[in-house]
Amino acid sequence: MRIKNTPASARRGIDVLALVVLLVLSAGGIYLFAGIEFSAEDGEETEYEDYAYETEAEDTSSGENENGDHTFINHNYDLLGVNDIIFQPETNEAAARESVSKENVTARDTQKLYDFEYVSKQLYTVERETGLLPSDIDTDYFLNADMSLDTSRDGPKVLIFHTHSNEMYADSNINDPMDGVMGAGRYLAELLNNTYGIATLHHTGRYDIVNGKSQVPGAYERMAPAIEKILRDHPSVELVIDLHRDGVREGVPPMVADINGKRAARIMFVNGLCRMVSNGQLVPVPWLDNPYLKDNLAFSFQMQLAANELFPDLTRKLYLKPYRYSLNMMPKSLLVEIGAQNNTKEEARNAIEPLAEILARVVRKTDANGR
Repeated sequence: MRIKNTPASARRGIDVLALVVLLVLSAGGIYLFAGIEFSAEDGEETEYEDYAYETEAEDTSSGENENGDHTFINHNYDLLGVNDIIFQPETNEAAARESVSKENVTARDTQKLYDFEYVSKQLYTVERETGLLPSDIDTDYFLNADMSLDTSRDGPKVLIFHTHSNEMYADSNINDPMDGVMGAGRYLAELLNNTYGIATLHHTGRYDIVNGKSQVPGAYERMAPAIEKILRDHPSVELVIDLHRDGVREGVPPMVADINGKRAARIMFVNGLCRMVSNGQLVPVPWLDNPYLKDNLAFSFQMQLAANELFPDLTRKLYLKPYRYSLNMMPKSLLVEIGAQNNTKEEARNAIEPLAEILARVVRKTDANGR
């Protein structure tokens, strides 16, 4: 999810409180539903029933800031570029160690879960540009929020997509888009569809590629209208998962866990708090709104507790960041990092299997014995 070796010139001149915009381009896609893939060719109109169609992004407009500089403004979506550069530094070794140094608290540890100091240290890593407040952690709500899926309605229940489709692993073929995190997403969709009977769509639109070249800044804005269209066309979808691969600094060892005798990349659930530190104060980011923030936090909270019970070493701490990313799509929204660039494809694949089990556990409200 983070950029590796971002040049200083890419950061220069970016005001974190300014609206930075690039032209939003459309992207085609491929969907996986019930184990079948469908492809949308450029310029080809297809029926929605085939789960394959092209989407178009909103146009952006340009304006002039108080310094007289022209800045492109997207009035509907997040900051273009700022999410991808300023607020996604690589994880250094100290931060990596801290993120995996945790107690495996579960839903049974109620006394600990009502202790804010304990929760803030043992469940969360909080990025320095934002902050966690006691009012953010509503333990009663987080533990009891109903994250189950409505099985009375036909149609897909889960949508998996990748804002950053070009994130690869140490042994990935960089010329094969499905050899990195998108391949992990395909495998997750297969498991949810075929093993757990949870109807799942896998969208493989590429929002960090523009005109055939990598362009990470603006990916969230290019993604948003396309994903919103899919959700309009498939109103049965209740859960969206933006699947990423983390980035760590050179020298950080691969973060792995032994899961059922296999080396699995450690995973991390990410939340955006939609506020940042300004002049020593925590302030909301005024152009970002996420009506589902509390539900997002509750969902990742339940996922983390279930993971700690089922696969204690699989997850890193929940990671809290200043912005909202793709988490404003619906109440049950997840942003998940599957390993980092120094993990292998096999390690990523081995992490997907327990992730699918954890997800099924939470959305079915079952216990450790599947009841």
